[in-house]
Amino acid sequence: MLDGSKKLQCSRKISEKISEVITSGANSPGRLFRDVETPIIIADKAKGSIIQDVDGNEYIDYMMGLGPNILGHSPDIVSSTLESQIKNGAVFGINCKYEYELASRLVNAVSHVDEIRFTCSGTEAVMTAIRVARAYTNRPYILKFRGGYHGHSDGLLTHATKSAVRNNPLSMRDGIADVVRNATLMSRYNDETMVCEIFKENGANIAAVIVEPVATNMGLILPDVSFLGALRKCCDEAGAVLIFDEVVSGFRCSYGAVSDELGVIPDLTTFGKVIGGGLPVGAYGGRRELMKQVGTNGGVFQGGSFAGNPLTMVAGVAALDELSSGHLLDNTKLLVEYFCQRTREKFEAYGIPFGIQSYGTMATYIFNSDMKSLRNFDDVELQNSDLFAKFHRRMAERGVLFAPTIEEPIFFSTVHTKEQIDLTVDLSVEILSSII
Repeated sequence: MLDGSKKLQCSRKISEKISEVITSGANSPGRLFRDVETPIIIADKAKGSIIQDVDGNEYIDYMMGLGPNILGHSPDIVSSTLESQIKNGAVFGINCKYEYELASRLVNAVSHVDEIRFTCSGTEAVMTAIRVARAYTNRPYILKFRGGYHGHSDGLLTHATKSAVRNNPLSMRDGIADVVRNATLMSRYNDETMVCEIFKENGANIAAVIVEPVATNMGLILPDVSFLGALRKCCDEAGAVLIFDEVVSGFRCSYGAVSDELGVIPDLTTFGKVIGGGLPVGAYGGRRELMKQVGTNGGVFQGGSFAGNPLTMVAGVAALDELSSGHLLDNTKLLVEYFCQRTREKFEAYGIPFGIQSYGTMATYIFNSDMKSLRNFDDVELQNSDLFAKFHRRMAERGVLFAPTIEEPIFFSTVHTKEQIDLTVDLSVEILSSII
């Protein structure tokens, strides 16, 4: 049994100190745990599927760094590679051979990517892909989907639905100019009719559609393949660029892009998370004719001192090589299926009126007794967020850590075990039975 009984005294003290020197007390808002009753937890170290806080409490971790750690925390293959590379240089300011190594793996694994460029984050990757689309089409508008999160650049944070920002009034208080806001159109995920209507009215001005083919920032929402097909058709007919944001899903659900699994091919794709082996990374790539808009070939600028840095590149190569055979991902997907099946069986047996859905190596609870599945952000908002806030705290107290918001999926890794899954399911049933 994991020790979740110690109080979070050190976490509280360090959190107070952080608030004195870091604005708002965190470098990313989710770390403030505002959506849950769980007190702020300060991490100390992590290995495999276990994370330990500064008070010595250990947790089975289902955050996995919010997605990057598909091989678990500090996998030996990545750690040893980094130890070797750090002795030879962390950043050069000129090209290094490992940029080719990682780029070639991405290009070879994804059918529709001819060329790639690296950035330092998913935000930068998506921001630049949008810039490429505008340059290629010479149009201003971007179409995004309610509940989708694509980083914190101005145009994509417009109409934000992330819990930390969505309650802000739409004014200059958020630092986003009206001219940027007005160039961002909003539709509903999995709603073909609404998309077609927007294209009918604005198609001549739409540069790009940006969408997660499998939505991972409103819990986990599976797409209707016909919906993705409608996006492809609308973009083709209007001359717009279709961008799939696979910062989370890329190389996590299969070795490559989920678009290849789903059979709908975008023009540009963004990557991040898994491809950096646990280090900060982003990438965007696609057809050669679009990518030629970048750098000396075209007018779109993108650079960065740490873009393609050797530490990230060697970590990414090590991680992808470990995943390349596919058997680790396949085994993890089977574990997720087992988790979901056992959860459904236990929920039914104990009269817990909730559900669960999954894709690849991710899952999400459905905290609404009237729903069998979640199809868009409207459904997500109808969940019992107050119950989730209590559930999160009780699970953390018993040594199981989920992301502190209902809008993030449950992330599994290749090192989670069946025993940990059984414990998690049993605790979830025990706790939900006591609070609903």
